[in-house]
Amino acid sequence: MRHRIVSLIKEKGIRGFFAWIESGLSWRSRKIFWYLRSRIRHFGYMPKHLFWFVRARIRSLLRYLRWGFLHLGLLILKSDTKRTIGDARKILSDIQLPNADNFDKSNIRTSNLSPNLSVGIVVPAFQAEEFLDDCLKSIAKQSYGHWRCYIVDDASTDRTSEIASKWVNFDNRFRLIHHRDNEGLSSARNTGLRETIEPLVTFLDADDVLLAKSLQRRVAVMRKHWDDRQVAGSWAPTPQAPEGMSLKFIEIYGKRRVTSDVIDFASTLGECPFNAHGGLFRSELLRVIGGFDESMKKGAEDWDLWQRVLRHGYIFRPAPGISGLYRQRKKSMVRNDSIGHLNEANVLLSNASSSALVINDLCVDSRAALPVEELLNAELRLKRAATFAGINYVSSRGLILPTAKAFSDLLKPMTLAQLDRFNTGRWVTAGIRRGLGLGYARALLSSDDEEKIKEMSKYIADILHYIVLELPVRSLEADTKTVDYGPCRVMADHLFPST
Repeated sequence: MRHRIVSLIKEKGIRGFFAWIESGLSWRSRKIFWYLRSRIRHFGYMPKHLFWFVRARIRSLLRYLRWGFLHLGLLILKSDTKRTIGDARKILSDIQLPNADNFDKSNIRTSNLSPNLSVGIVVPAFQAEEFLDDCLKSIAKQSYGHWRCYIVDDASTDRTSEIASKWVNFDNRFRLIHHRDNEGLSSARNTGLRETIEPLVTFLDADDVLLAKSLQRRVAVMRKHWDDRQVAGSWAPTPQAPEGMSLKFIEIYGKRRVTSDVIDFASTLGECPFNAHGGLFRSELLRVIGGFDESMKKGAEDWDLWQRVLRHGYIFRPAPGISGLYRQRKKSMVRNDSIGHLNEANVLLSNASSSALVINDLCVDSRAALPVEELLNAELRLKRAATFAGINYVSSRGLILPTAKAFSDLLKPMTLAQLDRFNTGRWVTAGIRRGLGLGYARALLSSDDEEKIKEMSKYIADILHYIVLELPVRSLEADTKTVDYGPCRVMADHLFPST
């Protein structure tokens, strides 16, 4: 047994050995649990959570043991470790960082908080008598009071109009708009968007609900970034909920702590980033980009609009918490015609893999028009370049910067949002440690050494970002696969004549 452990440590290293034990513990504990449950009569009454809690504590103990053995190994190999640390410190002391101002092109934007921004809430409703009251009640309970709700009755024949009229009489912030004929979900949303006079707009289907702080949280993000033209809106998740959920259940669910990320075109991988009521948008931007496509009757019309916005280089900033809940109805469009929705998804995913011919005066970052696969490949190239830039920098005592032709040949254009999101410094740091030959000895580096490495990483990362931003974007018009967003301008002129 002892010889087996020694051979495994030699083969995998200290870190790999304990990782192997943790992995084995994971699947073996499941196997033991189900074996005991099937063999021992009363074991089935043992709470699963208790069993997993015990397993988690054992895994934590293994992590502490791993670091203990790591430091023990460093002490055993003290002479080699001291030599490695000494060499690393000599290299770090030899490198003098120049002024990085010339390469600091990270396009950092700051803005003051804007005044209170009013919000238009568009609620398309068709045959919605069962859930409309809960929907409008969740709007009335918003902690943020600067809003107006536009209820668009899409020629319902049930009590939808009656319920909406009750709320209009109760609160003058509600407004009811009637369609003579049933024109569909996209048309109803566009009607509300056309009537909205507020600078911000959000959409809420008549069978869904908002949490009490939904507007407050999302508006706070937009106030902070109002002067940043690249920010098209803010967003928060909208988890799915059973059809028969109550408002009491909603408020309990809303206490969950959720953190979200910035959304840009590359981060979506071409997928739909959020549901219709997850986002809060600049009203004018949605109008000038064409609003919802009224020819899409099978669903995915919101996905199509978000993709158009993202392909023009815009981003969505995250808000804390949950925006609302998405009710899983038996009669929903997706469940009644899943094949139709799948066909629309096929078109939109193909568009994401194609080059985009965008509207130039609306575009804030032309690199977002590149196919999503090219942008993701560019991230892999930057990761590789960052690692080897760190290796070369310390190996040459700071003489070789990542400005050589080999780096510019390897790197490809990326969007500003990608560069902001991509942790380039992490990979530069990994390269610096490889160049210093530290291995596990990095655990004995002093705080001053770590700070020097951190400064180097930021310096090299800034240079790489500058190189990426200076790379020319190829012409997309000659591509065989393109999606033309030019007609969106015509659609905007037709649907929103005042834009």
